Amino acid sequence: MICQALSRIKIRGHDGVVHEIPPGEIFTPLYPEKIAPLVESKKIKIISPSEERKRSLDACMIATIISIGDEIIRGGKWRPSEATHAAEKEIEILQHEIMEGRGKLIDFRAACEKWKKVGTK
Repeated sequence: MICQALSRIKIRGHDGVVHEIPPGEIFTPLYPEKIAPLVESKKIKIISPSEERKRSLDACMIATIISIGDEIIRGGKWRPSEATHAAEKEIEILQHEIMEGRGKLIDFRAACEKWKKVGTK
């Protein structure tokens, strides 16, 4: 997640020290789950990744899907079910969140692994 300060704010960094961020500065929050109050109070805004970053993220997600697909093919057994359809929906939602700067590739990878697990058991 990438954010931009709209007013002067203070946040805790990786080093445990509180840092002051001036208006206009772009940053990645250490604890993204804790920024909602700052967004609601309009002290920061979540910004979308650049087009170059989106292409890079898309390439990573495609490579992940191809890799997992290859593992499924090598296993030789695929059983579509409600669980696989639900996992596919979760993957699709994560793709959109990542492209909007709100999701993480590690969560995408985990969702793809889950999809493989439910489809090959």
